[in-house]
Amino acid sequence: MIIEGAMYTVIGSYLGIAAISDMRKRTVRVKWMLLCGILFLPLEIAGIALEDKVWVSQLMGAAFGGLFLLLGYVTKEAVGYADGWSMLLIGLYLGLRAVLFIACVSLGAAAVFSGVLLCLKKVNRKTAFAFLPFLTGGFILWCLVQHKNR
Repeated sequence: MIIEGAMYTVIGSYLGIAAISDMRKRTVRVKWMLLCGILFLPLEIAGIALEDKVWVSQLMGAAFGGLFLLLGYVTKEAVGYADGWSMLLIGLYLGLRAVLFIACVSLGAAAVFSGVLLCLKKVNRKTAFAFLPFLTGGFILWCLVQHKNR
């Protein structure tokens, strides 16, 4: 339970910092992603050893995140690499169920947001916007759902 709380804190901190950077500078520093990836590793190992986590879910979650990286490559970064790496980290450390939930909520919220802006004629179809704030919101909602279910 303590390890899981630490994991959520690290992931939430990373996503919060990355979301702010994505909104302000339209980029996320690679060193933040590496630092969080390094911080996640001992927490994940401890979680597997002490809390009987299932590796299959973690690997499938990472593979799902990897699809976002591939999408970023195929679309020439219409989907940013930071979004893909963030999804990969979330999937690797929280598992497939969590990353699917977070992805659905995030993509749905981004679709509503962009739809409203399109209807108001504030943007056009080619306008890019930061996705990490939506990913952060999806993660927060996941945490709230997990807390309620305990």
